[in-house]
Amino acid sequence: MDLDEWSRVVRQVGPSRFKAIAVAFLQEQFSRPVDYKDGTGDSGVDAWVVLSQEPLVRRAVQMHAGEADWATKLEEDVQKLVALRGKLAPERLPDTKNLYFVCAHSPSALKFEQVAEDMRTQHDVVVRLFDARSIAAQALVKGRVFELLAKELPGWSAARGRKLDIRDETLLAFSLFHEAPRKFRWAVGKASVASVLEQDGGRCAEASLVTKAGRVLGLGDTSTLVLRSLRNLEKERLVTREDESVVATEALTERTRATLALAEQDRGKLVRECADALEPAFPKGTHGRRNRANVLAESVAMELGALVRASASGAVATAVGAAAGESESRAARLRDLLDGELDVTHVEATLAKLIELAAAAPFARRLAEAELFLQLTNVEAAELAQVLGAEKLRVWLDASIAMPVLCAEYDRVAPRWPTSVAAGALYGALSSRGAEIVVPNVYLEEIGVHLRKANDYAEAIGMAPALARSKNYFVAHFCSTRAEGEASPEAFRAFVASLGGAPSARLDEREQQAMIEQALGKVLRRYGIHVAVVEDRGADAPLAEEPPRPEIVLRHDRAVVRALSNQAQGTVLCTADTWLQSACADRQIVALDSAALADLVELARPAAEHRSLVSPVTLASIFGDDPRDAAAAVWDAVVAVERNKLDREHVTMAKRFLDDFIARGRLNQESPEEAWRAFRDREPVEGATHPRG
Repeated sequence: MDLDEWSRVVRQVGPSRFKAIAVAFLQEQFSRPVDYKDGTGDSGVDAWVVLSQEPLVRRAVQMHAGEADWATKLEEDVQKLVALRGKLAPERLPDTKNLYFVCAHSPSALKFEQVAEDMRTQHDVVVRLFDARSIAAQALVKGRVFELLAKELPGWSAARGRKLDIRDETLLAFSLFHEAPRKFRWAVGKASVASVLEQDGGRCAEASLVTKAGRVLGLGDTSTLVLRSLRNLEKERLVTREDESVVATEALTERTRATLALAEQDRGKLVRECADALEPAFPKGTHGRRNRANVLAESVAMELGALVRASASGAVATAVGAAAGESESRAARLRDLLDGELDVTHVEATLAKLIELAAAAPFARRLAEAELFLQLTNVEAAELAQVLGAEKLRVWLDASIAMPVLCAEYDRVAPRWPTSVAAGALYGALSSRGAEIVVPNVYLEEIGVHLRKANDYAEAIGMAPALARSKNYFVAHFCSTRAEGEASPEAFRAFVASLGGAPSARLDEREQQAMIEQALGKVLRRYGIHVAVVEDRGADAPLAEEPPRPEIVLRHDRAVVRALSNQAQGTVLCTADTWLQSACADRQIVALDSAALADLVELARPAAEHRSLVSPVTLASIFGDDPRDAAAAVWDAVVAVERNKLDREHVTMAKRFLDDFIARGRLNQESPEEAWRAFRDREPVEGATHPRG
């Protein structure tokens, strides 16, 4: 729940229950005693905040909730405070010069200032307002105010946990104890103990508690972690021991239930949002659409929560070289749920919308955050835990990540392309946390080659929409971010030139490459990204299971892996190359793709403003091939053959070739380069000559 949602809860609290909330708020706000008078012998003062005992300094408090007008109530309260001046000893008169007005409403700032100024000039009383938003902000701290307000939520009822299993309850309880990233292991252990006690009615034999908590965590021998967490909870007076049993105190019980009530509220919100997305996707003529959408949304919301949770777990598994396929299987289960209910033509778009909703939902985010830290307690993930907990993040980008980051920051993000969205999220997450971002010079060379070769595509820009998925990232980015009327050869050449990709034609290829790399380095530095020198010795031993690639590319990867092996611990490589990720994992080097790293940084090192998670959104692309991928592969082949000889006539011919090649289903049976040469030679362009070979 966000600030506005908590504010609405505050405004709905009745007068009798509001007083306890107001006292708890003042205690947390000032960290000082609050002397609550409860309406007896106080001459109208509800409470005193004791700012100092010696000498005694205190502030009068009045509380207001209910339907009555706040301004009228405030004026009456000030008059009562002024009346005290005739009853107090002279040295206590300063007590009547200030009033804290704790109000369940949200008064207009302008109206309050006017009323407060009248009180100051007429009665010499300075009024300070604490309204519904002030109290709501304190609820976000997860202290006593949070616990009391949580009782106002529907999820506080006895049925509050019926839709959650104990593992999910443990994940949701994690936020109760998570104070600092470096202490996450104890938070994980405490959450497991609290959840088991809640499930067992507040009491459990110690031996059974250790076994059950370990089973919930599912990480092998966790007895040491659980026992240490149990001792910490006892020191904090959140559990007690009676004979051989562990008993949850009222404070722990209320905190746990408050957290689960909040989770149920957030889950309910996600269910409603899912139902809104599902309702229009049912086949025409479906009776009771809304009711069917509500029923389906209950199942969908829980699958979405599990999917987002699995994305955090999958990123950790990838970092330690383990299999990570739960996210995809969860997404497939979601697809199956929708296939049986919705209009088949709406399934993919609806699935993408649902995943987008979940990626931004507080309910799913809290599951993912706790799942991440739970997995980081695994000894195999020690390197990743060290990276995420380091005082300063150090991230190296390979070409597959640096190009999307560069284009997203220099130009714009392509909002419907996961690669671009993840790149923008990654840069935002890293830069806002002061990370050191580095591109090795050997990868800068590869980026420069892409930029130089992008010029060869110019004449096809605007005539081949499929180039939005070209293997040349600069081409793909430009075509993905321009409307039909904006994409032209001239505009594309200007874009490439602005990045330094149009050096003098009088230079040879090597000199052009050097000029391009120099220009790219300057652009990268503009965004705080530095180029690091990695020596390409040419003598590094091959890495395991090297894929068939140009030797120069493999040499670059070998050099970077060698350099990272010698780096201080705490450096992570960001790459979209799954083989390179695996090669790094073999050497205990953390290597992740941009979506996984962006989300792990977001969850492990949270900022004041939360953003949507990226990893779940990328899953929408696993269903069905993008038809542009096949067409883009053919265009890439044509450009590779023609290079700078590609003109308008060739582009027109290539469009005919593309239709013929795809229509004949030759993509997986024939080299597009050879097929293009044969097609071109059968239908020569008038006045054109072609290189043979």
